Amino acid sequence: MKKVDKILLFSLISITLFGLLMIYSSSYIWAEYKYNDPYKYILHQALFLFVSYIIMPFIINYPLKNIHKYIRMLPYNSKKDTGRTLKQFAKIL
Repeated sequence: MKKVDKILLFSLISITLFGLLMIYSSSYIWAEYKYNDPYKYILHQALFLFVSYIIMPFIINYPLKNIHKYIRMLPYNSKKDTGRTLKQFAKIL
């Protein structure tokens, strides 16, 4: 398991929790008016956040060399525009 930068992890958690607070403060009135549940939007967002925090350690520990293999197969990547169409990309997969 890779060593995790604690400051970066704390920053990530802080920003996402702040984002949840912003979602709640901007949508609770509308959610209560429309769905009679002021927590509707924040619960959906918190579910996705929870799932992403569970997946994050696996992505962090996945070898970067393997990720580069898949990036090269994409139709338009940042390193080089291969000019592949989506049909050609589907054949690769």
